[in-house]
Amino acid sequence: MEQPSHTITYTLEEKEYDTPYYSIRQNYPQQYQGTNIPLVIDNGSNQCRAGWANEGTPSMIFDNVVARYRDRKANVNVVTVGMDAQSDPSSRSSARSPFDGNVVCDFDRMETVLDYIFTVLGITTSTIEHPLVMTEPVCVPQYSRNLMSELLFECYNAPSVTYGIDALFSHYANGGENEDGIIVSSGHNSTHIIPTLQGKGILGKAKR
Repeated sequence: MEQPSHTITYTLEEKEYDTPYYSIRQNYPQQYQGTNIPLVIDNGSNQCRAGWANEGTPSMIFDNVVARYRDRKANVNVVTVGMDAQSDPSSRSSARSPFDGNVVCDFDRMETVLDYIFTVLGITTSTIEHPLVMTEPVCVPQYSRNLMSELLFECYNAPSVTYGIDALFSHYANGGENEDGIIVSSGHNSTHIIPTLQGKGILGKAKR
């Protein structure tokens, strides 16, 4: 039986671009090096997307899980991320998400995920020279955000980090920067209802 091709089709400027659901793409464009083009990480509890802010589609999409196990045949410790973490029974049984619900709690695994993102994008230096934009859920605990900031600044020497609620980013991207309305953000673990007034999220009235 033919295996399904896991692809997601994006439409951009009336042209179709087929992006593999999972692919190793070590692509650090030369024109981006030494610039301040932001690197965007949509850090979801189910899937993670990462890419450059000036591109219409993410460079990579993968399941946000990390597996650590010992390969007895090769007698080595193995760490896998994304679809690799679910490729065989040994890794699948140890695959864990950095999230507890929709909040990052395991920052050891989160560091592995970030290492994977930067390596696949071809950034192999110890310092990330680009500003980072990272999504987060509604009302993320300040303690969790502090640990994330500590990881990004101290481990990767990021020049700056901007956090934003994924649902509000989507609202603005779809022309809602001056609109009143209600956002229904249905995620993998929870659904958030966020009212907006002139494009600004009224988080005090948000519901989970």
